[in-house]
Amino acid sequence: MEGEVDIVRQVNGSVRDLVTVALDATDEQVKELVLASPKIQQLLAGQTILRVVVVPQKLVTVVLSN
Repeated sequence: MEGEVDIVRQVNGSVRDLVTVALDATDEQVKELVLASPKIQQLLAGQTILRVVVVPQKLVTVVLSN
């Protein structure tokens, strides 16, 4: 769709999902959307988030400690 872009969601470098967001969404909005995803929440259970990297209009990767 026009005005939207698909963002790849990664956890520890592995692609887990795609999400469609508006082109004008801020990095913080995209980060919140990804972290709120039930699929990502399931992967985060019992883990500590070390870092969340947002590459605008491309991907969000969540780095977890084991």
